[in-house]
Amino acid sequence: MKKIIIIVMLFAFAAISCKKDKVENSVYGTWKLTNSGGGNGIVQGPYTPAPIKNEVYQFNNNGTYIKYLDDKVVSNGNFKINFTEKLGEFNAGSITFTNPDYSDAFQFKPGTILIGSNAADGPVYNYTKIK
Repeated sequence: MKKIIIIVMLFAFAAISCKKDKVENSVYGTWKLTNSGGGNGIVQGPYTPAPIKNEVYQFNNNGTYIKYLDDKVVSNGNFKINFTEKLGEFNAGSITFTNPDYSDAFQFKPGTILIGSNAADGPVYNYTKIK
């Protein structure tokens, strides 16, 4: 009887661990802008990033998002991610937002999202998962 209880407990623990790992390794959650970079345009010169703003995205598992700036909602609507390739540790593709309608390059690895132009001289914004 003890063996059965131990086996059931191990299976329950494994199921809980897998579910938690899936959530932590997904794009769903809250992401804070931590830095930006890129941009080596020939005409305009090197890209100089603006000071980091208190910018946060919240991606929900129902396909909606909320974007905050200084704790105020600046946009919200739907989002859709289309992964098309693997770039090193990142799954890469595009993200499309509604309200306002907008698409951009998108890269994801657990704990990090990169949103930004895939053009050689465009900026890339790095977001780190906070929840």
